[in-house]
Amino acid sequence: MSLQPSRLLAKRISAGNNLFEEATLAGHTREVLRAVETFLGCHGMHLRSTFRLPEEQVLRLGRLLKISALLHDLGKSNSQFQKLIRGERLLQ
Repeated sequence: MSLQPSRLLAKRISAGNNLFEEATLAGHTREVLRAVETFLGCHGMHLRSTFRLPEEQVLRLGRLLKISALLHDLGKSNSQFQKLIRGERLLQ
């Protein structure tokens, strides 16, 4: 199986449906990163006040959450997962 980065999937799509951007690994990762940024925008100050974190630690936490968002589905890029998500039956 030849894997093209632009065609790596993060989610299964139904047969006959068009491939939507959020189903690709890149598109899904962008959406997760956007969710983290939204969370930080809405709750960053609450985290600071609730846990009495200095501004520097809130910024560091934000960077760590963004890195986590970028890496959380990295394992989905392996060829076995890609076969599985495309409907092939196999044990991973």
